[in-house]
Amino acid sequence: MKQIKNISLISLLLLAFSSCVDELDDELFTKFTNLKLSGWQETSLNIEEDNTAILPLYFGINGTSGNDKDIQIKVGFDADTLDAYNWEKYKNETSKYYQQLPEESFTLNQNTFTIKKGDLNTSGYCTIDLSLIGDLYDNYVLPLKITSSVGEPIGPNKYSKALYHIAFKNHFSGNFAGYGTIKEEGTSYTTSANGKTLYAISRNKCYMYVGNVTRDNSTDFKQYIVELTYDETTKNITLSTKNSALDLEAEPVSITRKYTKNTTDLRKYNEETVIVMNYKYNDLSEGSSARYSYEGTLTMNQSVWAKDYPDVPIEDEEE
Repeated sequence: MKQIKNISLISLLLLAFSSCVDELDDELFTKFTNLKLSGWQETSLNIEEDNTAILPLYFGINGTSGNDKDIQIKVGFDADTLDAYNWEKYKNETSKYYQQLPEESFTLNQNTFTIKKGDLNTSGYCTIDLSLIGDLYDNYVLPLKITSSVGEPIGPNKYSKALYHIAFKNHFSGNFAGYGTIKEEGTSYTTSANGKTLYAISRNKCYMYVGNVTRDNSTDFKQYIVELTYDETTKNITLSTKNSALDLEAEPVSITRKYTKNTTDLRKYNEETVIVMNYKYNDLSEGSSARYSYEGTLTMNQSVWAKDYPDVPIEDEEE
């Protein structure tokens, strides 16, 4: 009789355990809506012919069970999160703060994004109009958050907020490696300059900082900005500046490209871009009268889709 009671007790415990497991499997996590790409996001966006760029947005629901309803999500600007990020990263170095992308410069493709019944994800996009950005030399972030979620609650901040660091891209922007030489006129001073970043501000225009100036090593880096404008007819680049105090003297910049087969992915080519530049500029540091010359050769290598370059000559790797 005692054995029968023990068997019955074990059976009840097994049933209870099985029920708990079923419930656990059904809702392993608390369900909520989220941005699939949340937190800090480095984004590289191609500039289109109409001077706009498209930022894709992705939304989802977490949890292990299915979705039995339509869920409506709205997103909005989140200036407070960017303010907090800037303070945490740079404290009182306000010249290095990331700037908020002007609200008037971007539009969502719809006011409400719907995750349909039976689905766990949906997507949309944001169109950024560069002509509505006041200062294209700033370092921009688009701060977004889920502001409304009907059907499931909004997830915690780390899943429902995003800081999209925007890097616009054209056909000659990017991070270049290479070597340059900086000389101070009238003295024997010479130093090296390694690499350069070209920041796109339109389809045929970038900007950069002269010499060894960067956003990180100078508080007045904006004084040292020069623009590079690509001429589709001559295939050359001209240097110019809005800051007359630099007294910029520059020779035309040459740009050449070479394409080779990508042996690991036959759908792509290896593209090598080489830029050669030579210019002179003034040191704008307080109390300085120095003038410098820069000569350098910069190289950028990247993989590109072969379908986008149907007519380019393909060279052998050995050449």
